[in-house]
Amino acid sequence: MQKNIFLIFCLLLSAKSYSYIPNIPKSSKELLDSSNVHKGLKKISWISGSWKGEAFGGSFEEIWSEPSGNSMMGMFKLIKDDAIVFYEIMTISFDEEKGLSFQLKHFNADLTGWEEKKEVLVFPLVKITKTEVRFDGIRFKKISDTTMHVFVLNSEKDAAEKEIKFVFKK
Repeated sequence: MQKNIFLIFCLLLSAKSYSYIPNIPKSSKELLDSSNVHKGLKKISWISGSWKGEAFGGSFEEIWSEPSGNSMMGMFKLIKDDAIVFYEIMTISFDEEKGLSFQLKHFNADLTGWEEKKEVLVFPLVKITKTEVRFDGIRFKKISDTTMHVFVLNSEKDAAEKEIKFVFKK
């Protein structure tokens, strides 16, 4: 059962496209352009820091940098039975063509990649406020200075879409 839940989570994050919220802007530049991306990242600087939680019968750690260079950088690891299950490297970054987006790559415990070498999972920005940032398929919500909820959209074929909630604590 736990292995099935873990596999579903991995599939969710490795899917190439999501249909998270209707009327997604064609480009997140409609929300943030290069002249005010710093202001947008500053709004969500509460994501930065060291976070922990439990999922899939194990525990996780996620660490986010403060905004700099028009980006934030994150690292994630899932630990089960004192062993690494997988890692993720993530960014929230601005690109002139893509606008602001959440980008992700997965790695096994031995650092072999899940995605192809040049493949990066990209989730465009949908909405940004002081307490929430929504990308097309993943959402970060500030609950307090020490608690954050992350919602990942389950959009498997032939299944009803639903969000899976993860609780992060500092």
